[in-house]
Amino acid sequence: MLAQDILGKGNYEYSLKFYDTRKPILIDLVLHPDLNMNKHYREYSFIHNTRENLVAEVSVPNWNGKKSDLWCIANPLYDTKGNLVGAIESVRDITDRKQTERALKQSEERYRTLFSTMNEGLALMEVITDSEGNPYDFKYLDVNPMFEKMVGYSRDLLIGRRLREIFSDERSSLRIEQYTKVALTGKPVEFQWYESNMDKYFDVIAFYPGEGQCAALFIDITNRKETELALRLSEEKFSKAFSSSPNLIVLSTINDGCLIEVNDNFCSITGYNRMEVIGRSSAMADLWQNPEELSELKMILTNKGYIRNREVRLRSKSGDEIIGLASAELININNKIYMIGTMIDITEQKQMQEEMARLDRLNLVGEIAASIGHEIRNPMTTVRGFLQLLGNEAIYKEDRPYFELMIEELDRANAIITEFLSLAKNKTVDSKLHNLNSILENVYPLLQADALGQDKRVKLELARIPNVMVDEKEIRQLLLNLVRNGMDAMDAGGTITIKTYVEDDQVVLSIHDRGSGIPSEVLQHLGTPFFTTKEDGTGLGLSVCYSIAARHNASINIETGDTGTTFYIGFQCAS
Repeated sequence: MLAQDILGKGNYEYSLKFYDTRKPILIDLVLHPDLNMNKHYREYSFIHNTRENLVAEVSVPNWNGKKSDLWCIANPLYDTKGNLVGAIESVRDITDRKQTERALKQSEERYRTLFSTMNEGLALMEVITDSEGNPYDFKYLDVNPMFEKMVGYSRDLLIGRRLREIFSDERSSLRIEQYTKVALTGKPVEFQWYESNMDKYFDVIAFYPGEGQCAALFIDITNRKETELALRLSEEKFSKAFSSSPNLIVLSTINDGCLIEVNDNFCSITGYNRMEVIGRSSAMADLWQNPEELSELKMILTNKGYIRNREVRLRSKSGDEIIGLASAELININNKIYMIGTMIDITEQKQMQEEMARLDRLNLVGEIAASIGHEIRNPMTTVRGFLQLLGNEAIYKEDRPYFELMIEELDRANAIITEFLSLAKNKTVDSKLHNLNSILENVYPLLQADALGQDKRVKLELARIPNVMVDEKEIRQLLLNLVRNGMDAMDAGGTITIKTYVEDDQVVLSIHDRGSGIPSEVLQHLGTPFFTTKEDGTGLGLSVCYSIAARHNASINIETGDTGTTFYIGFQCAS
């Protein structure tokens, strides 16, 4: 705006540059106080009239089409006689200041809206210090509606009052301690607070808004804490169930079978410790006797999502067979698919079933032998007697070797029938108190004679043992059968070691040979009547041993390997 645009102009023409219209400006209001003040006052956003001047603020259009904010002050001019002769007006551009004020006002309005409507509780406090300037309490300056709702007190009750007045020492001590850190350091702190009166949990963020103040933001985390608690309880229950389950349980990846976790019973059943299997992909494959079975189960699990009571055969760390009923499920953990599998160990059950089946076969053979044994023996005895008589006749002198051969075969058949009868379930047992050491010492010369004839040895290692109720004749037969089998399994120069000892309230008789061991395909058939690996064997020797053990309520266990085989026969101690 140029000076000539306004100087010397009348009829309010000079105001055109300011307002785009003809009207009085502030200086006119000083010179002509009789003007309609109310009307023109309304043109100004602010106007203040004193006896000495007029001060006003006004918004006017500027050269770029926008508006400028002006601060104006108009003073009257008097001559020496006190007559009003003119006026002077000073104008200052306050656009930047007004924009800042408007922005601040908008910010305060937005803050107040956020403050009032936010879902978190917010409290502004003044620090109260002692005589040495140390904070010891805090006075509420302002709180939002959510804070009122959270703590259960109205704003009117809180404003101007100290924290220790509103809340007990126990409930306020933690917060005052944390707020003091903020007041002293100016650094924000975050902590959790449980409000017992409301049974609610809060995340509290305390920060430094300015000198002598502290603000605290309260976030209600009760639902989250309850969820965390429920999850922790669930995890604890799962962990306890996982760890203490009597079944074998594993958690593994589905693709490579890497073991993620195993329970205690896994370790006790397989013989592996956790460090040997966790994180190893090959550990799962090492457990399976037949890797193809593992691949088949993976395919079923992938297609169906579960497996139920599938009989499987595993291998322990020591190489022993483990038979179990396996079940498995696919589970999602952190968006990754895993397999959780459980197995019931039925090894002993299967062994018992096999033992019962074997004993049933023995009993069946024994019953057949008992029913027909005598009927066969009687004619055989007659035939043998006539063969002896005829063999002594001079006319058959040249044929005597044939008669002797027939008699030997009849005796062999009679021995087989005797073994048959030993299988009978209801065979009478003459049990008496005996010491196994005494029976062994009595039969030892016979065993040693058999061994020396084959360039082998029998060694006794007898410990002090209590007496047991046994039939001495049957125990002698069991010993002879097992020792002779052991000798047949060894080459010349081998030694049979016979031991006795006490273990777990049982008297144990062990017979160890130094042969090459029993193949697995043969081991599962041991004790089956007529099963033999010898060219001239009847397949009844071990069957008789198992029958004798059954009649004495004794157990037979076998350990076999490349260094030989050991039979363990356990007898209950006499009460």
